[in-house]
Amino acid sequence: MVNWYTTGGLFEPFRSFGADPSELTAPDEPGAITLFVVLRNPDEGVAWYTTTVSVTEATP
Repeated sequence: MVNWYTTGGLFEPFRSFGADPSELTAPDEPGAITLFVVLRNPDEGVAWYTTTVSVTEATP
């Protein structure tokens, strides 16, 4: 299972399984947002990754 979090915008769905995709809708305002990805495996534990990206402009 993968949980998707962000400090700006919205992931839909915020939880995915296997290779299921999740789509980020970026915030309306340009700027930096932080993305967090949390991987959960009942047999092996939890791992996470975080990165900061820059939102530069919205697409129509």
